Amino acid sequence: MADIEQNDELNGNMQHLIAAKAEELFNLCDTEQKGFIIKKDMQRLREGLGVEPEQLEDVFDSLDVDHNGYLTLEEFTCKIILCLFFEIYLFILFSWFWNISW
Repeated sequence: MADIEQNDELNGNMQHLIAAKAEELFNLCDTEQKGFIIKKDMQRLREGLGVEPEQLEDVFDSLDVDHNGYLTLEEFTCKIILCLFFEIYLFILFSWFWNISW
């Protein structure tokens, strides 16, 4: 039971950390403090991340699931958290599978 509580606490801490970093990224894009970002705003991350403009547009499109052309802080943060947790879950799942199989 203590392990489950410890895992819940760890997940909560990780979620908080990811949310804080997502908010930092959002604020780097939203320099006018509009409360939302558009594709052009997201291009401000290009140099810092070392990615191509098209890559950032693809990321924006994948986060903008309602296709309204902008992302609020809440939308941006929630989707970043979901994406990261999904990737972590897949990593753990595949690691477990390969360790068990071999």
